[in-house]
Amino acid sequence: LKLAVWATDLSQRAVALSTAMHGWSVACQGPEATKKDAAGIALVFGREVDGVTQTVLDEADERVYFPLHGFSDSLNVSTSVALILDSILAG
Repeated sequence: LKLAVWATDLSQRAVALSTAMHGWSVACQGPEATKKDAAGIALVFGREVDGVTQTVLDEADERVYFPLHGFSDSLNVSTSVALILDSILAG
């Protein structure tokens, strides 16, 4: 199983999680499945202070961010993990 590595990133190179999820689904099964199974995604989260290392960002298959509305542009890592996993599992 080859995993797609997705790293969280706030740079201009990142795409919204919802955009990155196009073509992916949770629990795709059967010969008629047309989407890739989201179980094949490895998520990498960085600390709020300095994010994911540049080496990981350079090697990642996708850079993603979770769009926020309001006064904050970043979240602590546990909140980020919860929101992103919830979005992926909700489909």
